[in-house]
Amino acid sequence: MPRYRLRDVVVEFPFEAYPCQLDYMTKVIESLDTRKFAMLESPTGTGKTLCLLCATLAWRESFRAKLAQQAQSGSAEASGVAATITVPSILYSSRTHSQLSQAIGELRNTGYKVKVCVLGSRDQLCIHPDVRQLESNARKTQACRHKVAQRSCNFYNNVEGKRLERERSDLSPVLDIEDLVRIGTDTSTCPYYLARESQKQADIILLPYNYLLDPKMRQTQSVPVANNILIFDEAHNIEKSCEDASSVDLTSVQLGHCIDEIKTLMERPLLDETISREDLALLKVALLQLEQHITDIPKQAPVTKPGLFAYELFKSVNIDFSTAPVLIAALENAVMAMNAEHSVFGGRSHISDFLDALRIIFNPSLEACYVKASLNFKVYLREETFKSKKNAQGWGGMTTERKGWTFSFWNFCPGYGFRSVVDEGVHSVILTSGTLSPLSSFASELRAEFPIQLENPHVIGKDQVWVGVVSKGPSGTTLNSSYQTRDTEQYKLDLGNSIVNFCRIIPAGVLVFFPSYFLMTRCIELWKTHGADSGRTIWQRMAQYKLPIVEPKEKPEFVTSMHQYYAQIDRKDGNNGAIFFAVCRGKVSEGLDFADANGRAVIITGLPFPPVQDPKVELKRKYLEDMRAQGSSVLTGMEWYKQQASRAVNQAIGRVIRHLHDYGAIILCDVRFGSVDAVSQLPVWVRPYVKVYDAFGAPQRDLIQFFKGAEANPSLHTKVPRLLPDEFQEEASSVDLRVQRQHQQQQQQQ
Repeated sequence: MPRYRLRDVVVEFPFEAYPCQLDYMTKVIESLDTRKFAMLESPTGTGKTLCLLCATLAWRESFRAKLAQQAQSGSAEASGVAATITVPSILYSSRTHSQLSQAIGELRNTGYKVKVCVLGSRDQLCIHPDVRQLESNARKTQACRHKVAQRSCNFYNNVEGKRLERERSDLSPVLDIEDLVRIGTDTSTCPYYLARESQKQADIILLPYNYLLDPKMRQTQSVPVANNILIFDEAHNIEKSCEDASSVDLTSVQLGHCIDEIKTLMERPLLDETISREDLALLKVALLQLEQHITDIPKQAPVTKPGLFAYELFKSVNIDFSTAPVLIAALENAVMAMNAEHSVFGGRSHISDFLDALRIIFNPSLEACYVKASLNFKVYLREETFKSKKNAQGWGGMTTERKGWTFSFWNFCPGYGFRSVVDEGVHSVILTSGTLSPLSSFASELRAEFPIQLENPHVIGKDQVWVGVVSKGPSGTTLNSSYQTRDTEQYKLDLGNSIVNFCRIIPAGVLVFFPSYFLMTRCIELWKTHGADSGRTIWQRMAQYKLPIVEPKEKPEFVTSMHQYYAQIDRKDGNNGAIFFAVCRGKVSEGLDFADANGRAVIITGLPFPPVQDPKVELKRKYLEDMRAQGSSVLTGMEWYKQQASRAVNQAIGRVIRHLHDYGAIILCDVRFGSVDAVSQLPVWVRPYVKVYDAFGAPQRDLIQFFKGAEANPSLHTKVPRLLPDEFQEEASSVDLRVQRQHQQQQQQQ
């Protein structure tokens, strides 16, 4: 296995590393050496995950060796210092468990033997038949705790023996969630607590974002943050994750159901002695008062209040930082009592909804500074109509409507959630993704310094990518998806005719991304009907060249559509592939495998700005402007708004060109992409190739020449096995690395 000395650390890598991979690993080691935060962007196809793991594990081995050397140096002072220092553990987080499964796959490819733990929820790991049938994760959590406290779960009771067995083995396998469940089932051992136990001895812990960013999850999962290395992979989502982890929406329906559940509990014999009827009565009074207070607030138009209003509102019903812990404990006991009467309450607990809201609003870390911290929050109250289904005797279900309200407590400062983690004394933090640009805004939003930064180039050559801004359609109509023109018939027709012409040129698979479902639906509706009376519609002309498939919103239909797309690409009867219509920020735009023929081109039809009238968008922009007015160096509201569109575009662009021997086209069908500002927001590896076209004929000619050249290049004909999506989130970098190995094996054979 090749070895590389980077900043005096020897890194074992599974194969000969590319220069950009060495640069990436050097930056990782610099961050760990200096205990400084790093922000590293490296395109899909550059082996980012494997580089990250190899560099971090190599540094950790080097650090341990230095400590051992100091301890044996003979110097009492050096030995004493070394004895007080522990080797940092690695907390490797990503957005989803399927992304973590991919990281586990890469970990198995390294030459490092380490103790690994992957953390999951009871919803994923519990194998107790009574607990698994509960509907919500909150109910499963409470039911599990109840059984563990009663020692009535045999799966939990077997954990200690299995843990000792794994500790005695120096060659414990690297297990993902599915492996843990399988082993737990085979050995009648609780996978959830087995993972929790293995965490104590682990060198590397893999976990989802929210286990780090959510204070409650950090506490309940006992995540050891202090003095350890925090890695956020696929970090382009971290800002929103930080905001969401400390935001809450509570509806009148949820609060009403919560009160009903307490009333029902009061009528039960309370076989479980976790809570008294007196405590339940006090709970009911407090919730009824809160319900009335919120209902009495005039809400004919939506109401926006400072974050401090939430504390004033709860204080009016005697709930504050001194009484909230008592109320939270009583609610927890109520949930446990409900678990004991599962046949009465069914699967869902609305008490848990209110409990989660209280935990967020009355986070103990806020107690000393909640007045100042509340400046980062807004309260948003609005009236809403809620629909519910009720069973009608003999007639199945009928839908009823009722008016109510939603109380929102929204955090608009990602730095608030981020600082709550890193201020616990972490060793260092590394944020990485294929699409982080622009890097400066990340540091601004997270309110942290990232002195170590990298924007890596791609491993491909200039003959493997074509990037064009197509400003006009075939009839000369300016392509601009802004609200002033996007719903005009001429714009939609010329956009459709542009795509028809591209379908004639581009081989195999094409991805088309719209700014929104609304615009995609309106365009496709017109393309399917216009021209039907006089000949063929635009949709029929597209279908002549490629099978059109539209991204559905529901998961089962989506999986079916993906299989249909892949099957069409794989046909050997001379067809010219398929075209997948999707939405920026949708399921197709992140994590799916469109390597090689699956994605020879991506067409972006516009800039996907967030809905300008969305209350959360409006309040975020106003919050930023208020912070600027107070002297803060955060983004302006407009800068943030533009950034959201750019990040969504960059994520969609990342669907094509997935490895060293891949090639494809990036077609930007909106005149606004031609501005200097828009080009500067694209990934650094894309910018040098951007060419702006003022007429439609020129990009057609250049695309024809590009694909002719690529198809004639024998080095670009490497075929790789496709990774079918795991919950449509499978990242393709393991495919990228298999291609790198294949290429190097071919060179060795020659």
